[in-house]
Amino acid sequence: MKLHRHLGDYIISKLQIGMSEKEVDRVLIELKPLIIGEYAMHIRSENDVFYRYRQDYFPRDLLTNIAIGKHFKSLQYWTHYTGKNIGILELYFDDETKQLRGWVNMNDYFRDKFLHERLTSKLKVTHESRGQMTRTQVLELLGQPTRTALPAKQESRELYEDHFWESHSFVSPTAESTNQMDVYEYDMGNGKKRQVYVAYTRANDKLVFYGYDHAWEEAERYARERAK
Repeated sequence: MKLHRHLGDYIISKLQIGMSEKEVDRVLIELKPLIIGEYAMHIRSENDVFYRYRQDYFPRDLLTNIAIGKHFKSLQYWTHYTGKNIGILELYFDDETKQLRGWVNMNDYFRDKFLHERLTSKLKVTHESRGQMTRTQVLELLGQPTRTALPAKQESRELYEDHFWESHSFVSPTAESTNQMDVYEYDMGNGKKRQVYVAYTRANDKLVFYGYDHAWEEAERYARERAK
C-alpha cells in the first residue's frame, strides 16, 4: 500500500468521477480496513453548504448547485496510519445516473494550497487577542489599499464561490464581523485582476479575516509549482 500524507488521499486516489455507485461500493469493500464507519447523510441547510466551502472539495463546481436535502455517503476513517484522529470523506452521487459527482474531504491541511497568494501569505489571523495583527502592522506590510468596501450583509454561495477566506474561529466574512474592508487590487498577468480583502474588528482594528477572489487559479498555480 502506497503511503499518502493522509488516509483520505489514499481513499480518493481509488475513486474517479463518473464511477457508478456499485463501482464505488466495490472500491470501499477493498478499503474496509481503513474505514471506521459509513453513514447516509443529507445537506440540511445553506449553512451546511457554506461550511463545506471551507473544506477540501472536488470538482470546483460541486457545491454550486447542490440542493438542500441532497443525500450523500459519509465515510469515517483514521486520518493517519497510526490511528489518531478521525477524518470524514463525503461522496456525492448524481440523483438520476447514480454516478459519482464529487466529494468533500473534511480536513485542514488542504488549505495549504490557498495560503501562498502574494499579499495574504504575509498575514496571520489568530483567536488570541494578544497575537492579532493590527491595521497599522498590516499597512506596513501591504501598503495603502486601493479602496475600501462594505462587507457582504450575509453569507451566500456567491460569497464563497471561487473565493478563499481565512479567519479566526471560522467567523463569517460578512458585516457581522466588521464594518468595512480594505481592498487591494493587482493584475494577475493573465488579463484578470485580483481583489484581496482585509478586514478588522470594529472595536480595536485587529485583523479578523482576509480573503481573495480567483482562488482556484491560485490553488492550481500552487499545484503546478509543487509538481515541478
